[in-house]
Amino acid sequence: MVQEIHELTMFAIIGIVVVFGCVIAGYLMEHGNLKVLIQPAELVTIGGAAIGTVLIANPLHILKQIAGGIGGVFGGSKYTKQAYIDSLKMMYDLLNKARKDGLMALEGDVEEPEKSPLFAKGPAVLKNHHVRDFICDSLRMAITGVDASIWIRCLISTLKFTTMAQRSLRRLSAVSPIHCRVWALSLQCWAS
Repeated sequence: MVQEIHELTMFAIIGIVVVFGCVIAGYLMEHGNLKVLIQPAELVTIGGAAIGTVLIANPLHILKQIAGGIGGVFGGSKYTKQAYIDSLKMMYDLLNKARKDGLMALEGDVEEPEKSPLFAKGPAVLKNHHVRDFICDSLRMAITGVDASIWIRCLISTLKFTTMAQRSLRRLSAVSPIHCRVWALSLQCWAS
């Protein structure tokens, strides 16, 4: 873990050195005078303008994410070697259960992963809802026997219908707010 953090920090530092080295080398290749580049007033002007533009253009929660991202460049990854090993073990157990007991045996694990003893073996997967949902949705498709191409076409047509319905809903809300609410409720019922 500590070695990974040191490696990531080292690569960030190497990247910064490469950027500055290439800029200076390119400038010197064109017979530029390095003293010309050292202009504190110009650096303050350009840096201040850049920082000010970022502050003006972004809300506070985005600025916090930017600061966290900058800190993340020099920090370690949240995906450690142990998290990968745990998730691979969990996937092995899931697929082994499917091989031994059949795909239908996974239905309870896929429908309620929080209660599944197999998903409990990979706590990092259980906490990360993107990964958990991806695994569950993929296994659910295998369990129900849905052809992936059919599922993707249905998903795309649903997305197109939803986008079209949202546009119509905006137009309708300008004309008749009451009809708009009724149609929105019917869309919610249809979507669920």
